Amino acid sequence: MRLHRLEIHNYKSLRNVAIEPTPLSALVGPNAVGKTNLADALDFLGHVYSWGLERAVAFKGGYDSICFRDVGRSAEPIRFRVVFEVPRFILSAKNRLWRPLLVEHSFEFKASSRRNQAPFTIKEERLILFRRSLQGSDFKKVRQFTRRVRKIEIDESSPAVKVPGDVLKQLCELVPSFMSQDGGLMISHDDTLESLFKRNLGALQVFQLEPQGCRDSGVPASNTDLDRSGRNLPVALANLKKEHPEEYSLVLEMARRVMPTLEAIETDWTHTRSLALFLKERGIRRHWASQEISVGTLQTIALLVAALSPGIPLVVIEEPENSIHPWALRNLVEAFRAASEKRQIILTTHSPILIDQLKPEEIWVVRKPGTETKIDPLLSLDPSLKESWGQGKFTLSEYLDSGAVPEAVPAAGS
Repeated sequence: MRLHRLEIHNYKSLRNVAIEPTPLSALVGPNAVGKTNLADALDFLGHVYSWGLERAVAFKGGYDSICFRDVGRSAEPIRFRVVFEVPRFILSAKNRLWRPLLVEHSFEFKASSRRNQAPFTIKEERLILFRRSLQGSDFKKVRQFTRRVRKIEIDESSPAVKVPGDVLKQLCELVPSFMSQDGGLMISHDDTLESLFKRNLGALQVFQLEPQGCRDSGVPASNTDLDRSGRNLPVALANLKKEHPEEYSLVLEMARRVMPTLEAIETDWTHTRSLALFLKERGIRRHWASQEISVGTLQTIALLVAALSPGIPLVVIEEPENSIHPWALRNLVEAFRAASEKRQIILTTHSPILIDQLKPEEIWVVRKPGTETKIDPLLSLDPSLKESWGQGKFTLSEYLDSGAVPEAVPAAGS
């Protein structure tokens, strides 16, 4: 999957923002301008497509906790719009969509009143499906669903073309106003559409690693994913070694660049019947337990597992530079770039070392004039930058630190 565009309206400080991420992207800017809010909005979106809108809103603390507020409660709806591409999609064992599918989905919802804890309703939802033509690279719209409150309208440009959504289409034709006004999106009424979103945007992951989380033992269960804070690292690593040995070998190889004496990364059972992480160092007989390993080493391993684990189409990592030596950080960015060939990676950072490993088109500047977060591509703020940077006149961190783009540095006196 590739996310082409994300638009967010009225989610926390994100009043009206849009981003078109490259394979590897980084958000830069002062503290408290909204970088974490964008990561949280992506986390929320992942929950929406994995769990459903109502549960996702509840998980984030309710509508009041996520709506934009300037003075009092926002009277405008929260709105998301995503455009993403799927290389191929399987309708059934007999129907495989080998040609890429482009999906545009938007939904908006708002509280039914301005009193606190009022329930929310979905005001509008739109789903448009595009198929790539047999010749050329253009996408052609083949099916559109538009929901306004309870009614759904269907527009088909090419009825014979196979795309997801047949069940939803049949439901709409039989009972045009079957939709309730609760927190359920219309895509949840079609198993094929629900699967399309769950396996792609629903599988994105956001990471904000914590030292203790990376140290904790894990309990093998059906969930083998690395937790947002780094918890479950031993289980995620053991699963990677068993199910995806190639990616595990890459984790080990990159970890050795950071810790040259590293011989092996292993997991084993503890006396409490949980799975723990151990490191084997060359020339030392005993293994190092996770409680004895430095924070930087543990977080390096966790970052590599996060970036290289298969099945995650979009990875968001907040401030990966924390506790990492600058030399090691350069190797991590190299690993992120290699991983971005198979999945998109979005970073938030304050590190000049990390910024200098990027290209100008991979950097987005986040600022907050007043109460609203603004996000702009760095090159849109200074179109001449790429040529000057390409001539080696300065590094990107020197350029940003100089104040040439005022939006990228804290305001005077702040």
